[in-house]
Amino acid sequence: MNTLPIVGRELRVASRRRLTYGSRLAGAGIACGVTAWLLVRASVALSVAQAGASLFSILSNLAFLACLAAGALLTADCISEEKREGTLGLLFLTDLRGHDVVLGKLAGTSLHAFYMLLGALPVMMIPLLLGGVTTGELFRMTLVLLNTMFFSLAIGLFVSTLNVKQRRTILITTAVLFMVGLAFHFMGGVLRPLSPRWTYQLAFEAEFALRPRSFHLSCLWVHVAAWGFLGWACWLAPRKWQEEKLQPPLAADEAVSLWPVLDETTGEALPLGAPPLRDGNPIKWLADRDGRTPVWMWVTLVLAAMAWLMVHPVFNANRRSIELAMIGGILFHAVLKCWIAWDATLRFAADRRCGALEVLLSTPLTVREILHGQLSSLFNLFLKPLMAVVILDLTILVSAFQGTGGPAGGVFMGFSLVVMLSFLLDVAAIAVLGMWLGLKTRGASAPLVQTLARVMMVPTVIFALLAFGLLSAGGATALSQYRGTLLAVWFLVGGINSMFCIFHAFTGLQEHFRELATLQTVEVSRKSGLAIGRPAEA
Repeated sequence: MNTLPIVGRELRVASRRRLTYGSRLAGAGIACGVTAWLLVRASVALSVAQAGASLFSILSNLAFLACLAAGALLTADCISEEKREGTLGLLFLTDLRGHDVVLGKLAGTSLHAFYMLLGALPVMMIPLLLGGVTTGELFRMTLVLLNTMFFSLAIGLFVSTLNVKQRRTILITTAVLFMVGLAFHFMGGVLRPLSPRWTYQLAFEAEFALRPRSFHLSCLWVHVAAWGFLGWACWLAPRKWQEEKLQPPLAADEAVSLWPVLDETTGEALPLGAPPLRDGNPIKWLADRDGRTPVWMWVTLVLAAMAWLMVHPVFNANRRSIELAMIGGILFHAVLKCWIAWDATLRFAADRRCGALEVLLSTPLTVREILHGQLSSLFNLFLKPLMAVVILDLTILVSAFQGTGGPAGGVFMGFSLVVMLSFLLDVAAIAVLGMWLGLKTRGASAPLVQTLARVMMVPTVIFALLAFGLLSAGGATALSQYRGTLLAVWFLVGGINSMFCIFHAFTGLQEHFRELATLQTVEVSRKSGLAIGRPAEA
């Protein structure tokens, strides 16, 4: 028998995926976009060495957060999904052992994250050429990022072996990574050396010169802890696969449960907060039965809003960076976009896997009525958060306009209105595209990542290419001169991209909904747009 056969198979499958190569482009594009923006800002206020140090700090910080989130996005649901589908036990009927399955899942899911980091690392060497960053600092930071990614992926696999439900697995993994990766560091005391964030802080030259031994011990601890979680997952995998299936097996765990739950004693439907059906859309009624906005979404929105207000010059006189305020606003909007993408990608995926969509298609309901019901339910679910975000944007806009006034205030107001319009277009694109990718793509994290990448990353990559083209042709002066034009192009491309995603996804849902609703695993090919009977991209 071959050594680690699942690892070899997963690597061969991953080598044929477009996402494997697109992840490198995404990593390099994001890093280039951030670099271009910071170089424009640094060319005005900072020296070359200061610009290099500032650029390295920001790039490494973003890369650290991305590596820390890898476990929640990639490995948190890889084994629990096999449990829900009942295929994990079939693997252990063969000569495979726990480490074969766990390491195979690790190899198949971690390749995207590794390639994304690999694409960003050459851009992180630009500060080394600018000055202010040493070679040892660069190599230590690379080691910390790889170590943090391994740690995050191992925790995701460990939590996945203990749980069956998708949302619970992802939320527990996110909570554990947040506590260990960030909260322990800021709590201080004996908990700080246990956090990968402490290793990240010690990687910088100033901290490493004072505590080189602490850096080595912290790095060793994170690595050993990652292997410990991975070994624990290997031991648990063959012992935790005999989980009883949920009743109903999938739909009760996902974003929407299709059928009402009946009380065993009275036979009456339990009150789930939905109004009587009457003459409304039955799909909307079914989707709205548990239409409560998640508490965690409000918590993350409030925290993101507080962080944005702390760096906004309107509410903090010590902060005068308009660019930092704009980045804070974009990240604040991105929090709500991620929640909408998560819910939208799970809408049809659960009902398709449990066969509920086939039941719906056997009724007189048309595809348009089904889509309208799901979109209406999604709109009702996120209406209050959307209104809260728009009201906060308008409040900040009015406050900034009153404080600025004159032509500068008019320009700022026009720019802010464009940002709000782009946000609303992105939300609509994420909702429709998320439903389409959730229907046709197998897995939990793949539709989510693809939805966010197609809507949010494409304009960023184009902006980075244009910025580097200007930087190569005319230097920092030309880049600073045309930065307003670059921003206008960025938002214009983002609007066109969002409208294209809406049109493409809605057309695909109308044309291929019936075929995809009856499949357990599907794959859309490049040529025909629909291929039946082949495993989907994970």
